[in-house]
Amino acid sequence: MITVGRRQLLPLAILVCFVLPGMRCRAEEAQHKSFVMAITTSIQDSGLLASLAEGFGRDTGLVANATSVGSGRALQMAADGTVQLTLTHDPAAEQAFVRTGKTRSYRQFMKSDFVIVGPPDDPAHIGKAHSSAEAFQMIAATKSRFVSRDDRSGTNTRELQLWSAAGVDPSTNAHYQRLRQSMSGALRSASEMRGYTLTDLATFAELGPSLDLSILFRGDPALDNVYSVILVGRGNLTDEDRNAARFEQWLLSPRGKQVVENFRIKGQQQFFWVANRE
Repeated sequence: MITVGRRQLLPLAILVCFVLPGMRCRAEEAQHKSFVMAITTSIQDSGLLASLAEGFGRDTGLVANATSVGSGRALQMAADGTVQLTLTHDPAAEQAFVRTGKTRSYRQFMKSDFVIVGPPDDPAHIGKAHSSAEAFQMIAATKSRFVSRDDRSGTNTRELQLWSAAGVDPSTNAHYQRLRQSMSGALRSASEMRGYTLTDLATFAELGPSLDLSILFRGDPALDNVYSVILVGRGNLTDEDRNAARFEQWLLSPRGKQVVENFRIKGQQQFFWVANRE
C-alpha cells in the first residue's frame, strides 16, 4: 500500500485485520514490514510509483509508503529524519544533502527529459528557438504568461536555472505566475491561462490529452532530467531503515531496472536507466 501526500491509505497488514477480524494482527507487525520514502511528484503523477510499489511488494512482501512532494521538500524531510529514503531529481540539492553526512548512499539511476509546453499556437514562437535559454528569452520578450511551480521542486530549480542562463529576471514580467502547485496542478493552470511552463515529459505524457497544451521545445542537453535514490540515516538502524535498504537494493537490481524500463505511457517508454552514476 502507498501513502501519497496527505492521502492516507492503510498498510496491507492493517487492512487484513478489518477484512478478517479473526486473524491475529497488530499494527507493529505491519511497521516491521514497511518504511517511508519521500518522492518527487513526477514519479507519482506519471504513474511510475504504482508500478514500483507493486513490483517491490510482490517481490519482497514489504510495503513502500510514499509521500509525494517536490524534491526540495523531500530532501528537507530526509534532513529532519522523517523518511528513510528519497527519490528526487535535483542533483545540486542532492549533493549538498549528501555532504551533511546524514546519508548511507546516493545513486543516480534513471533519467527522462524536461520539455517546455505552451499554447498550441505558440504566441512566443519558441518552437523556433535554438536553445532552452533562447526559448525563455522569447517568452520574456513577448511578455507571454509563464506558470512557475515556485515550490522548491526539482522542476522549479531547473526553471530558475534556465531563466538565469537566459539572463532574465522573471519577476520583472507581470505575466510570470508563481502558483506553488504540483506539476499536474501547474500544467492544468497553464492550460487554463494559455501560458507556458516547464514540465517533466512523463507527467505531460500522462496528462497531455486532457490539456490545451503542446510540447513546443525539447532536446536541449540543459533539459536532461536525472533521478536519484538516497538512503537516509547513520548509526543504529531501525526496521524501517533496513526495509528502505531492501527497497534501494531492489530498485538498483536488474528487477528494478526492468520495472523502470518497462513502464509505458500510451505505449512510449518514459524513463531510461542510468548506469553507474553517483
